[in-house]
Amino acid sequence: MFVFIVITLQIISLTFRAGYIIIKKTKDPFSPYLDLCSGLLLLSELIYRSILIQFPAILNIYEILILLLSFFLIVLCFIQFSKKVNSTPYFPLISGILVIFLLVFTVVPGIYRDVSRPVPILKSLWLILHVTFSVIGEAFFFLAFITSVLLLVSKTTNKINQYDTLTSLFTIAGFFFFTTGALIFGAIWAQQAWGSYWSWDPKETWALITGLVYTLYLHLKYIRKVKTKFLAFVSIGGFIFTLFTLFGVSCFFKGFHSY
Repeated sequence: MFVFIVITLQIISLTFRAGYIIIKKTKDPFSPYLDLCSGLLLLSELIYRSILIQFPAILNIYEILILLLSFFLIVLCFIQFSKKVNSTPYFPLISGILVIFLLVFTVVPGIYRDVSRPVPILKSLWLILHVTFSVIGEAFFFLAFITSVLLLVSKTTNKINQYDTLTSLFTIAGFFFFTTGALIFGAIWAQQAWGSYWSWDPKETWALITGLVYTLYLHLKYIRKVKTKFLAFVSIGGFIFTLFTLFGVSCFFKGFHSY
């Protein structure tokens, strides 16, 4: 219902961001509020759909994307007021490009967008926790991807250290939520729904691979003390695996998570 309005708001926001960078070499003051408005509109879309089906609307890729984007945009709004990223206009610019990319994906033909009630097997608190925590973790991984890109293109030690710190913080938060939601809560729900904690379903397998990539990042960062620029490539690789787990698995594989 609100997706096309949000796409319009984000295009306006991206125009402001690009314009301020070109003309004033600084951040624009309007985009954080447009991000907040966009996030709340998407959240309203989920609430509306949830009321219709009398269950949290997190049952297909469209609804999961809306949940991810609403959380991402609301967090992005507050991050832009943080002193840690206040000095760069490129963080919100790359964020805006990523948001528009994901928003366009929600309206492409072939994406199931109908409002439908859940089958009995899906009516579980563990499913709600599984999906919600996984999506929050993925949103933090997206933020880590943005700061990793900025780290790679930065030329000063101060900027590199700044983005390295942010990437680490986003990765730690993402790792906690993703592994808790996708692997732990997912396994508990799978046991209740299918009678097995693990069945090597394609989505399960790729979620495990994604979690291992970020485990590698944290191991290299805090145990091996690897240099920051190499870590940025690991983070970007984790983002690619996250995207494939979120979108690609459903497109190329059939399993319990097909929707």
